[in-house]
Parts: sequence; C-alpha cells; structure tokens
Amino acid sequence: KLDTLFDRLEKIHINSISLSWLVFTEGVRSNKIFRGPETPPNDALAFFAKKAAERGFRVILRPIIDEQSIMADGKYEWRGTIRPTNVRAWFESYTTLMREYADIAEAQQVEAFVIATELTSMEKYKARWREVILGIRQRFSGKLTYSSNQGIARDIPWDMLDFIGVDAFFKLDTPTKDAAVEDMIRAWQKWVRVVESRAAVIGKPVVFTEIGSASQKGAHERSWIWDHKSGLDLENQRRYY
Repeated sequence: KLDTLFDRLEKIHINSISLSWLVFTEGVRSNKIFRGPETPPNDALAFFAKKAAERGFRVILRPIIDEQSIMADGKYEWRGTIRPTNVRAWFESYTTLMREYADIAEAQQVEAFVIATELTSMEKYKARWREVILGIRQRFSGKLTYSSNQGIARDIPWDMLDFIGVDAFFKLDTPTKDAAVEDMIRAWQKWVRVVESRAAVIGKPVVFTEIGSASQKGAHERSWIWDHKSGLDLENQRRYY
C-alpha cells in the first residue's frame, strides 16, 4: 500500500511528505497529553519515515493534538483554546511525549520535526516553549518549526527554530462563491503581505505546514471549516489549489 501511495505522489511531482498523527488530551482544562487508541505505534511511524526516505521523499514529522475531547467542553473550544489547570504539568507531559517522537525523527534522519501545532492559547508561555525546544534539540539534529494558525505567532521563540510554520487557513474575500482562480489570487494578496512582513522581521523562511479547502461550494472563503453544508463542488477545490 505504501508503494502505491508513493507511486501516486511521484506522478504528481510531490517531493516532501508531512506525516501527521493524533495524540490526545482529556479536555480543554486537562494537564495531560498522551497516546490514544488512534495514535500509531512508534514502530509504524518509524517504518513510514524510513520507507518514504528510501523513495527519495523529504519527511516532516508532525504530531497534533486531537480535538474531540476538547470540543466536547464547548461549541467554540478547540486545540487553540486549551487552558490547563496546571501549566507546568501540561508542559512536562507534552515535552515527555515530544522527546520520544524526536528520538524517532533522529533515528530516521527526517528533514524536520514540528514541535506543536495551533496551540494558540499556550503560545504566551514563551519560556516554557524554550524548554520544549531545548529538550527536542537534545535528541533531534534536524530542522524544527512550530505550526501557527492563520498567521505567525508572536510569542513563539522563532529564534530557536529553523523556519516559520503557518497553517494557512485564511479568510478569502471573493466576489462570489464560484470565484475564479484570479479572484482567489487577489484575495490571497493581503495575507501574503502579512506573512512576508512578519517573516522579514523574524528573519526566517516560511513553510505552509497545512493548507487546503473542502470540496464544497464556496469553501475557499473560510477554508478552516470542514463542512460548509453547501454541496459538492470539486471544481471549487481545484481552483483553490
């Protein structure tokens, strides 16, 4: 199955793979980060990274906190709103698991490791993130980044990271829900300027660590929403890409 996947990716000229997988928490106020039933075993992660590298792909490892238990605590809760009751305990739990994944990244000599993804409410703990990064650096010699949500986080210590990760789900203002490619390009320009301006201050290159849009009518306007309930529209998604 992996060979079939890799063959398909090669045919569409893909040269890098970001492998994302779920880790879990117990809710928006939880102090624990842990493996769950849907978390792949470490040997499976290592196997995938090894096989991808053998086929010539650059590999990024990107663990991400699942949101189901968080969303159960409120309509507007997600991984970007978590508020642990004990910040120190949360970071200790998180760092312990990330160090283990960093060992896999080092053993497989992957290109990069994403230290965290879209943890907007936790970004303000800059000193804690420095400790996380130091702990991972001790185990992994490759490149490190953080995946910011819809922009570039201001409190993440980018000086300790190798490039800026952006999950690029920006709101696009287009004339119609059937916007042409040219309309989408124009709508993107203000966000390009925002990202370029902030990146210039930081002095690091930018990588879109996540981007996409649902295959539904008008989904490009708010691409972070999974289901717009607007009907299938494969062409809208094609134009977005």
